[in-house]
Amino acid sequence: MKSRSLIIVLIFATLLSSYAQSPSAQSKRLDQTLAQLRENLSIPGMAVAVSQNAQLIYSQAFGYADLKNQIPTTDTTLFRLASVSKLLTNLAVVKLQQDGKLNISDPVETYLPDYPHAGKGVTIERLCRHLGGIRHYQGGDFTNSFKHYDNTQEALEIFIDDPLVHEPGSQYKYSSFAYTLLQAVIEAASGKEFLTYLSEDIFAPLGMNRTFADQVDSTYTDRSLLYRVNSKGKARKSSHDDPSYKWGGGGMLSSVCDLITFGEAHLAGDFLTDESRNLMFTPAVKMPGSDDATSIGLTWRIGKDNHAQTIYHHAGSMNGARSFLLLCPEENLVIAILSNANELDWIHHLAFSIKDALLRPEPSSAKPFASNRFQILQQDAETNVGSISFGGTYPIYQAELKMPGLFDESMQLNLCASQHQDSLQLKNVKVEDAILYFQIDWVEGSEANSIQLVYRNEDDQIVDQTYLLRLE
Repeated sequence: MKSRSLIIVLIFATLLSSYAQSPSAQSKRLDQTLAQLRENLSIPGMAVAVSQNAQLIYSQAFGYADLKNQIPTTDTTLFRLASVSKLLTNLAVVKLQQDGKLNISDPVETYLPDYPHAGKGVTIERLCRHLGGIRHYQGGDFTNSFKHYDNTQEALEIFIDDPLVHEPGSQYKYSSFAYTLLQAVIEAASGKEFLTYLSEDIFAPLGMNRTFADQVDSTYTDRSLLYRVNSKGKARKSSHDDPSYKWGGGGMLSSVCDLITFGEAHLAGDFLTDESRNLMFTPAVKMPGSDDATSIGLTWRIGKDNHAQTIYHHAGSMNGARSFLLLCPEENLVIAILSNANELDWIHHLAFSIKDALLRPEPSSAKPFASNRFQILQQDAETNVGSISFGGTYPIYQAELKMPGLFDESMQLNLCASQHQDSLQLKNVKVEDAILYFQIDWVEGSEANSIQLVYRNEDDQIVDQTYLLRLE
């Protein structure tokens, strides 16, 4: 009886496995729409992966790691993480605390006795929460990327003696250099060089064998080149700058699947204790300028998605890179997006769109956007101020916006759709020169469908206006 039950279980498990590996209709449609988006934005290469319950449910690469030689991207291609690198540094800090080698409440001088701002309240926790008063980049700092820094001490000399920009703990000021300072703390607490500690104590135990420092002269296999998209919409190879002055703040490389593994370790498993997770994801301060409830945990941003579910996330942007990691603890879901150009301005909108496209059926409210044209009206509904027409399919649409009173030419927009409880919301994923933000709220059959448009006018002022949207 037991052996028969075991056979049935094994057959059922095999069926589940083959089902999970076979491409679903949602996955195929997502492949097509992401490929089209990449082409529309002239991004040479990008990779996307999604896991749920520690099982990979989607992994796809698009375009090229090397345009000239037509070398395609894969799910093992190394992309720059940019500021997502801060999450790696953050995990190192939390792991050292978990192992009893560090206390995040300690001031920096506990580990670095010669720290010039000793006694001013610069603690490890405040550095992780961008509350430490350490300055961010300044105008002349771009020259740092043309020099190689052999060690953390050399990198510290860029900013260590500069005045604090505010009293520690008094306000939030984003700082990549705070993470270079954290590098030094990690080295002192662990007794290892920063990159060695990451490799031996973080990457190896987690099985992250495709995550490295972005060494200019490295011989890593399957590494993407760096690109920028010029004003004519053409991708051009960018020079390889040296991020050795900011390994901890923006100097790491990884593959999309390694990034998924990293994210999964924050949601489950025994690498972190529940106490460590609670510490990491307890918000301390609201992010200034945020329209929603986005707060800062230890490095991670904490907020709600379009379904009012808790999310943890962080993005990165630098020369030749745009990156994003999203954790959805209530659904045990991880989404990673990496690209070799920084054209995905609103990359978190894309992540929400990917999530909905994979996990939820296409909403009926998506169907009117297949190829329809709409009027744009003033809120009094009397004056027609323009039109918008749509192409593409859910969840990513291309739109042509015509508003002669505001823009001399029609504007081409790429919009990502996210489902809400009773509506569909589309937000721009690429910022145009004039349009800073664009959002459509759509409820099928409603007379109150609207467009929010944030743009820069001729006087260089930022204008935020809402219009009505009506089917022609």
